[in-house]
Amino acid sequence: MLTKESVAAEYNRNSAPRRICLGHDRTAVMTIPMGYRLPFFVLFILSCSILDYLFTVRHIIALGLRELNPVMYYLFTLGGYQAFLFKYLMTAGGLLLLCALSRHLRINWLITGIAVLYTILTLYHVFLLRFA
Repeated sequence: MLTKESVAAEYNRNSAPRRICLGHDRTAVMTIPMGYRLPFFVLFILSCSILDYLFTVRHIIALGLRELNPVMYYLFTLGGYQAFLFKYLMTAGGLLLLCALSRHLRINWLITGIAVLYTILTLYHVFLLRFA
């Protein structure tokens, strides 16, 4: 069983940039901060979100496609500015919350997963531009 003393001894022995903290059930939880990679991921996700908006507007205008997200569809009917502002603020607000919690390993994986999903979405938009 882990105690605070054994965890502290393990932490002092390893000088790597990782922390071990005790959870509520007294089990060790490994947390590794993203450090210098976090701003890159945040800028990348925000850039991909803006690209997603621009590609969506282009597909709606040029190809006559319809937005499948009902909230964004309603905002597009009001005007493009409202849709862009809503999309940007929701993405930035979510990223701000995730950055505040980024000291947890699962949140770091979540941020990385969001970046991967936005990459796939951007490649899908490029595919639509190329072949549609």
